[in-house]
Amino acid sequence: MSPNTVGYLKPLNVASFCDASVMSAFLAALDCRVSEWGPWSECSAGCGTGSMSRKRHVLANPRNGGGSCPELLQKRSCFGASCEPKTSVKANREIAMILPATYGGIRQINATQDIRTNLRLKYKKDPEEENSKEYCVVFEVTKAKKTCEGLGSAVSAVLEVGSRACVACETAAMRKHLGFRCQGHGAELKPTRFTYLAFPQCHGRWKRLGAAEKCTCHSEGKADFIFV
Repeated sequence: MSPNTVGYLKPLNVASFCDASVMSAFLAALDCRVSEWGPWSECSAGCGTGSMSRKRHVLANPRNGGGSCPELLQKRSCFGASCEPKTSVKANREIAMILPATYGGIRQINATQDIRTNLRLKYKKDPEEENSKEYCVVFEVTKAKKTCEGLGSAVSAVLEVGSRACVACETAAMRKHLGFRCQGHGAELKPTRFTYLAFPQCHGRWKRLGAAEKCTCHSEGKADFIFV
């Protein structure tokens, strides 16, 4: 072609160029895309060991060899704390071992005169024990063996069906593994068992009516029995 000749350039194939761009984009590797994690579910166990989970979902699946989707479900252990206190459950099954309240005086021995002095100096006091207080539980007798009738008027009159008995929980009878309370102190308005240790053939059932710092069965505030 001479310099004076008007030349014509071959037009670009625009359609082919666009098709190639589209195909290139279509064939490009795309990684999987996922959402953010959702909230953790509630613990599967209301009381004790359980599990909880959370999820996320796929926003876009992988294409053309792109990265695969990460985990969509996570789990972890948990502990449900909505439990009935063990002490309450256990109290329903405990047997109250009782003696006449007059035996309580034996426990007032001066602890500074024996080995307990050294124990107190060597071991720190338990804060829970220090904060525990003596108390009195009122029961209504609902069932008693016939053998309870021959124990003398003072005892037999209290351990007969329908009678109320005040039982003192003294510090010496409190059990650490029960949260510094007396074994057999009962559960409110639920039947539990008792045994009169001075004559074990005398036993029966009663229900707890309440507890207070002082006994209320007698005007002078005295207890009928003590827990052992």
